[in-house]
Amino acid sequence: QEPSRPKNLAALGPNIRSAFWQPRAAGPWLLGMEAFTGDIATTTLDPNELDELSADEAEADDDVTSPQATARREDDDVRESLIAPRFNAWFAKLPIKSLQDTTRREKVKELFAGLKIINHLTDGDSSMRSLTVDFQLGGLRWHYVQTSHADVGSTVWALAANGSEMEAVPNMEVRLELEGHKSADGRGVVGCKHFARGAGGEQERRYVDEQAFTDRLGTETMSKLGTCRPLLQLFGVICADPGAPLAYAAALPFDLPAAVLAVPET
Repeated sequence: QEPSRPKNLAALGPNIRSAFWQPRAAGPWLLGMEAFTGDIATTTLDPNELDELSADEAEADDDVTSPQATARREDDDVRESLIAPRFNAWFAKLPIKSLQDTTRREKVKELFAGLKIINHLTDGDSSMRSLTVDFQLGGLRWHYVQTSHADVGSTVWALAANGSEMEAVPNMEVRLELEGHKSADGRGVVGCKHFARGAGGEQERRYVDEQAFTDRLGTETMSKLGTCRPLLQLFGVICADPGAPLAYAAALPFDLPAAVLAVPET
């Protein structure tokens, strides 16, 4: 007499199912019963139903969230939990006394609505941290890098390129690049180098390539913004490292109040 078929075969996986049992038309079991101990459970499922169940299991495996989807979701979380609270705090302080103010605010809201965070990555240790942000704004792709040393008041030294001398390096450095834009010195469209106690001398500076904004974002956009200041502040809202010491806020090239950068995540 043919033994009864095991119950819950679906949970055993397709390879084990095929080894355990074949339909009645195929004859007896492929494995001897002496290979198993304990009670044998039964199932009333038809073989075709088992095949359908296997297909459902495969589809369920395909539905598992991919690493890429997880990364996109995390970047969306950055936008909503970190950047949006900053934006709201900053936007609430923008002037609204004239028609130009209203036009500026509407353009800023339009730009922010189209913001897409592609990557938001931090790295470093107890002495220094680095933030990289890739994002789309105004239909253009931007790349931001900020390095910040934990010690804001002491000169930071590193081995010079010649390998025989020590040189002062920035306590905090920022660079914003615009895809497709090539500056003469390769420094990007916005940036700064900040040294403690003026150790950098002439290197201590901030720079902005306003012409690049006009060339790539368009004269209409810049006309509605009035000046590049609200655009720089928007970059600060999006990019400034929330984990860097607030003492660097005044040195950043965004002209953004420290109170905005200090807005906690939600």
